[in-house]
Amino acid sequence: MVDFYTKAVLTMIAAVLAGLFIQNSSFQAKAQYSGPAKVVICDLSGINCAGVSRIGSVEGKFLLTRQE
Repeated sequence: MVDFYTKAVLTMIAAVLAGLFIQNSSFQAKAQYSGPAKVVICDLSGINCAGVSRIGSVEGKFLLTRQE
């Protein structure tokens, strides 16, 4: 009796997992690109934010400065 119960439960689990696999196998991830995202770095109050300065850039990368 225990052997039959165990086989039945494991068969149901296998069937559910197979169903989930079949259901999710047709999923295709698609990415959208609309250009670079603008990011602003501020303190918790949102008043003091970092600025971007071309002065002092290193190897074409911009340096963050503090706006006052």
